[in-house]
Amino acid sequence: MKILVTRPAHDQAALAARLEALGHEAVPFPLLTIEPLEFSLPDLSGFMGLVFTSANGVRATIGKMDVDKSSNLQVLTVGDVTAAAVREAGFANVVPAGDNVDDLGAHLVKTYGGKDNKFLHLAGTSRAGDLNSLTGPGGPAIEVIEVYRAVAAADLTDLVVASIKANQIDGAILMSPRTAEIYASLILDAGFGSGAGKYVHYCLSANVAKALDPLQLPQNRVEIAMRPDLEMLLALIGK
Repeated sequence: MKILVTRPAHDQAALAARLEALGHEAVPFPLLTIEPLEFSLPDLSGFMGLVFTSANGVRATIGKMDVDKSSNLQVLTVGDVTAAAVREAGFANVVPAGDNVDDLGAHLVKTYGGKDNKFLHLAGTSRAGDLNSLTGPGGPAIEVIEVYRAVAAADLTDLVVASIKANQIDGAILMSPRTAEIYASLILDAGFGSGAGKYVHYCLSANVAKALDPLQLPQNRVEIAMRPDLEMLLALIGK
């Protein structure tokens, strides 16, 4: 099958390789361009730990952090992909705290509740949720530093247009509500709403699938992973 891969450019190769190992062909269609921001890190000794809700935050931060000195800090993450990126960066004390930001907020309240506890969230300018709102007065304090921004694609690529017109696309991988929103908007703007209904959309979660509502896709053209991680998503495609 030919599968649209909507991950940012730096994530394309790894996912394409996984698809090819399953006998499929990846069609690159990055919907976001990740741009690092200028920022300064505070003294990390004042924090119980770090929080990353995206592997993009890890990549944007790691060049400005002395991992050798910080590697014993506890690092909380959303999802296995982000946890893997943190470990690859050299941190040993990594805690995957659920599959979404709501899970992370609940974990922070349950495990680290108390006004004297403080975490540093290294995040993007656009976030799925506000951790301070989720943890509330009973949870630890969360200081946020924005370390990257994700810029949306302005239109479909020539390759994607040609592939949809020729009915050569069999599926599309969508891994976040924001990318699904961008995808739906670009597809509709290009007049391909009915064309998108001819192939399956493999969504990481129900929230991702919900963002496709403007396309009014047939029910059998949307598949949702049983658990929001890459292995479950690839299992969907594999079947």
